[in-house]
Amino acid sequence: MRSYTQGGQGQYRSLNPCGHTQDTVSGVTKLSGGVPPALNIERVTVRIGSFPVRFRDDGVNPTGTRGFPLLKDEVITFDSAFDDIRFIADATAGGTPILDAVWYN
Repeated sequence: MRSYTQGGQGQYRSLNPCGHTQDTVSGVTKLSGGVPPALNIERVTVRIGSFPVRFRDDGVNPTGTRGFPLLKDEVITFDSAFDDIRFIADATAGGTPILDAVWYN
């Protein structure tokens, strides 16, 4: 299955799936990115499982009360700076969140 993205000037192009990773949020957590760097990843879509999290995508660590909140079962897509994305369990989380990520190039 391919994912489609709008490129420059209204053009659509397809993205190829490159793999799936699952990360357990323990303290400040970065996506594992278990796909080879040679695949030139352009997009990652993340689903929040089990419990709410907070994230930042500017390279700064979130806290349990600071950062953008995402609830259980929410999905977010990132198109760049994958190494700067960080997650932490929300202060209201009653357990350990899971991050399911699908990577595309």
